[in-house]
Amino acid sequence: MVARVRRRCIPSLEPAGATICSIQVFRFAASLTLFPTWEQSSMQTAWLLFVYALIVVIGEAIVVAVGLAFWDRKFPALSVPISIVTYLAVFFLGWKLAVRVTEPKHGKELSS
Repeated sequence: MVARVRRRCIPSLEPAGATICSIQVFRFAASLTLFPTWEQSSMQTAWLLFVYALIVVIGEAIVVAVGLAFWDRKFPALSVPISIVTYLAVFFLGWKLAVRVTEPKHGKELSS
């Protein structure tokens, strides 16, 4: 089982002289970009952080609302531990969700 591999390296216009390489394997439908350009990478990072901050703000608002409306009235002794756990869970799960939402779609690269 031998796959055809096409490799192209383009010298960058940056002063550092870095090289941008992309490796594509046609038979197994894989594509890899080793060094994304600075503009693309910084824009993806900014978008990821924006989406993460938005998810955290919405998640924390939900945690506080549920904590005040339900846990504080029904189970006052459990309200603090449950609030702390859900507060930290929003940060962890928010990052996982933000990474999944903002990851690039590589399927469109293979069709060209």
